[in-house]
Amino acid sequence: MKIVDSTVLACVLLLAASSSFAQSNDILVQQFFIKREKPYSFVEQTSQEKEHVWEIKIKDPASPQGKALITTVASYFGVPESSVGIALTATFEQGKTGGAAYYINVPSPNGYTICNAMPVEDGYHGVESSQDSTFNAVIRRPVRASQFDGLATYLVVPTKTHTTRSMSTFNVTFVKNPPGWQHYPQCRPTGEAAWLSRNNNTRLNVPCPQRDLCPKPEAGAPTTTSPASRTVSKAHLPRAGR
Repeated sequence: MKIVDSTVLACVLLLAASSSFAQSNDILVQQFFIKREKPYSFVEQTSQEKEHVWEIKIKDPASPQGKALITTVASYFGVPESSVGIALTATFEQGKTGGAAYYINVPSPNGYTICNAMPVEDGYHGVESSQDSTFNAVIRRPVRASQFDGLATYLVVPTKTHTTRSMSTFNVTFVKNPPGWQHYPQCRPTGEAAWLSRNNNTRLNVPCPQRDLCPKPEAGAPTTTSPASRTVSKAHLPRAGR
């Protein structure tokens, strides 16, 4: 009989337990921090890491921050805390960049679809976009040619001004798929802007500001265009997987 090294066996069991734990949660949540900053002129040599920060905040579900986030989300959804877990496999994906523009995606974990995204700070509705900078975020799910599922964000920090930045700390929730996001009234529709922010003027939950990134309405269903959708430039909206 082949003897399995105890260390290898322990690792296999740990991975299996972790996988089982992740699959047992109907809802996953993670807190993210994104900042893109144009620093003062006398610190122009600041490292790129400090100028552009992407951070996944919750590393340990058993930490005070992890427990508090789970409790908050469970209360919001009206489910037991055992139904909610921290999305420990959450990642960032940087998409196309050009000049001062950055596209940063937060993809949904395998087996899940995005539910919603909410800034957690108070000022400017939780999204800072000073000195003509821009920070937009859109709920994306597979539509037409795009198969991206998650939060797509777009940031612009002009280089012509000093001390300007785009910044936010925000929670993203994901739900098991199936049954999918339609199973939860707390989830936001595909194509909705979780926020649109420019010059510290932030609007939350803007209905589908770019129609070609949203699902086609069902036959006979009324079509509506929100006032916001007529004033947002297509160049300022994050496209799926970009």
